[in-house]
Amino acid sequence: MKGCKTTLPLLLLAALLITLFSCCSWIYPLQPHDDANWFMAIGKSMLSGKLLYTEIHDQKGPVIFFLHEWAAALSSRTFFGIYLLEILCCFGFLSASYRLMRLFAGHGISLLATCMAGVLTYTCDFMFFGDTAEELTLPVLLFVLYKTLRYAKLGELPKAWEAALLGAGMGAVFWTKFTLLALCVGALTALLILAWRRKETTLLLRCLAWVVAGVAGVTACVLMYFVVHGNMQDLYYSYFHFNLFRYVDAGNTGVYATWWFAPLKWAGWALLTGAVLPWRMSRDVKLAVAACWGAQLLTFVLFRVFIYYFLILYVFLPLVIYFVRRVRSRSAIAACATVLTAFAVCTNYNLMTLLSNCFPKAVLPLAEIVNADKDPEKQVLTIRSYDTGIYTLTDCLPPIKYFVTPNAYVEELVTEQTAYLESRQAKYLVMKTEEPICYGTFHPDLKHGYDLVCETVNPRRVEFLLHPLQFLWTLGYTRTFIESFYTPEQESVTYRLYRRKQAPMN
Repeated sequence: MKGCKTTLPLLLLAALLITLFSCCSWIYPLQPHDDANWFMAIGKSMLSGKLLYTEIHDQKGPVIFFLHEWAAALSSRTFFGIYLLEILCCFGFLSASYRLMRLFAGHGISLLATCMAGVLTYTCDFMFFGDTAEELTLPVLLFVLYKTLRYAKLGELPKAWEAALLGAGMGAVFWTKFTLLALCVGALTALLILAWRRKETTLLLRCLAWVVAGVAGVTACVLMYFVVHGNMQDLYYSYFHFNLFRYVDAGNTGVYATWWFAPLKWAGWALLTGAVLPWRMSRDVKLAVAACWGAQLLTFVLFRVFIYYFLILYVFLPLVIYFVRRVRSRSAIAACATVLTAFAVCTNYNLMTLLSNCFPKAVLPLAEIVNADKDPEKQVLTIRSYDTGIYTLTDCLPPIKYFVTPNAYVEELVTEQTAYLESRQAKYLVMKTEEPICYGTFHPDLKHGYDLVCETVNPRRVEFLLHPLQFLWTLGYTRTFIESFYTPEQESVTYRLYRRKQAPMN
């Protein structure tokens, strides 16, 4: 009965949080995140028969594209399918948060703190516009943390079916973005140490066998797609080789890290991980938390970092209940919760820009022009920049494999887009002129027989001063905080739509 009383409020809260704060929600005019539109364009392409990684390129794992293929089948011009998926993921996050908090406190305060964790997580700047790999994997990683701490505190291992289900979730995470599994590596390390201390290694290995079975099941399903289509080599190159060897440690501006930045990242990892050790917890719980926390932070040291990568650290947010529960005054707790909730909502970028009519929607006039063209054979190409959302808004499909620019130099992209441009097969070209990786100055209207038909300006994403995340964001890039202060980014992004000239070129 108590489970039912908890499930319904958390499900309603999940629906409310996603509706208000994710740009996949129906209250927003569009999803402005380049990556999300990129995922949807690839999902639609797969739905139309194109082979992932062979005929359409990205460096993310295949699971996220399978999900967007399903979402595109529900609605090819909106993110309604992803909106439903986000609600389920948010509910999973809240459920895991509540279970984790119940390890340390009673039902009432755990439910209140769960609501707080949900609000703070889904309003933070690291949430970005929604539909990121980090957001969709939050519930799996939080359940892994919960089961690890449950064993550390109570000595209870997951049942066979729970272990298999966790393994399936971990397999899905691996085939979405393998660097997110660092927390699971930390959890495994802690479990092995604890099981060895308690002389329960055999029991743990049996449990891990079910976890491996779950991972293997998901892996077999994923690999079957590529075995059937005969493009296993493309899977290896696009997902593993590209991420490990070509996605270099450069910031969004393409500026490489200075010599002192690597030691700074290592020092930051050591300091933040060491800060976990003084927590007032039992030795075993402290070990589990430190192992998971340190392993996940390690990915920020070894790999490239963008703002939304930090969202994954919010799986540790429910642990604040350990400190909150020591406050005896219920009125103090209620007051704190009210203030934090108001603060989080009022500083949420997505909702505030929507309410202030400053939402980034400059691409809409471009989409209206393309949609007004009734030519069934028209082709649209996003030229040498990130995805603009044009494929989602117009329901057009990318005409070539390398249709948008990743955060790395790709020679094949330059070759393919140049050849396609010179062939003048695309009727429309869309370009964001202030993108950091555009491969130099580019004027398709002057050289390739295209007319500029529309130009709009989008205000650049600006962080609210109340959100204390600018410093963390800057540390994620290769530029220093001082450089960002004295050399601010341009304040706007220009969208341009080009149309092929009617008369043939001489």
